[in-house]
Amino acid sequence: MNRNKVIMVKNLELWLENPRIKPAKNEHEAIRSIYNETAKKEKKSREEFMSLMHSIAKNGYQNEVEPILVMHTSDDRYIVRDANRRISALKILLDPEPYKDILTAQNRLNPLST
Repeated sequence: MNRNKVIMVKNLELWLENPRIKPAKNEHEAIRSIYNETAKKEKKSREEFMSLMHSIAKNGYQNEVEPILVMHTSDDRYIVRDANRRISALKILLDPEPYKDILTAQNRLNPLST
């Protein structure tokens, strides 16, 4: 059974209880944790996140290679269960303004430099 469905990035919600980050109160807080805390050191986490953003911006997102796994809830929401880093990067690339307080000054000035 093919259960693939196209969903706009803005309609995907991050998993706020993702075990890879501390529990978040909202999506903004979750993206902040993903940017700062997914590697053992904050600087490394930021570098890896920005590298991911750069790769997506340069090469596009290839869902066939690494699909996004979501849970469709009874109240018609789509919660990302696997791909929270990738979705966070896409959200920032598509609409950076709401997330400008998350990125470091250097990353805000040069978001796609490596």
